[in-house]
Amino acid sequence: MLGAPTRTPVLPSTPRGHSDPALLDVPARTTRMRRPTPTTSSVSPDAPVWPGAAASPDAAALPLNAAVAQVDAAIDALALVDISGVCGAELGDAVIGLRRVVMRLAAAEAQVWARFEAQADWAVEAGSVGMWMRQRTHCSDSETYRRRRVAELARAHPVMAARLAAGDVSLDHLHVLGDAHAKLPTLRAQLDAVEDVIADYAQTATP
Repeated sequence: MLGAPTRTPVLPSTPRGHSDPALLDVPARTTRMRRPTPTTSSVSPDAPVWPGAAASPDAAALPLNAAVAQVDAAIDALALVDISGVCGAELGDAVIGLRRVVMRLAAAEAQVWARFEAQADWAVEAGSVGMWMRQRTHCSDSETYRRRRVAELARAHPVMAARLAAGDVSLDHLHVLGDAHAKLPTLRAQLDAVEDVIADYAQTATP
């Protein structure tokens, strides 16, 4: 990530179909809803969205939403490609390339999500960032939980998150590392010390 991030508690896994209200920031029942005090984000406004990923020498920094629009336009172009005559190794290369892009986008989303949650602008419209996400995107509680957990794990494990941002590992690798920290709290310091080794190994290992 950017700089030396503050260690945050790792959220435990939630079984499929079950969401933890505490992790989703479901507000307690009350007659009045207060706007939470926004927290100061440690992420610089000029920071790249994909931390740790090597930028192309020809890449130029764009405003965030302009960059998102470019990604959207690229997907439109991809949708127009006629793959009926493509076969063999070319198809295989495309599968691998698309998977890498999906992982890079997941890392970008986690970075943006974390910054948005920290600034608390969502509180103008909703009682929690999870509620805001559900209202705006109509996603399920379980999907909201997954998105928030990826953001938490990316902050807690910056080396593995950087590999994800480069498209070299998957979300599952990040989750496995987070689960190890959650299940083995007495070994967290040792896991932190060798995270670079774990991340290197993850690039060629199945989670």
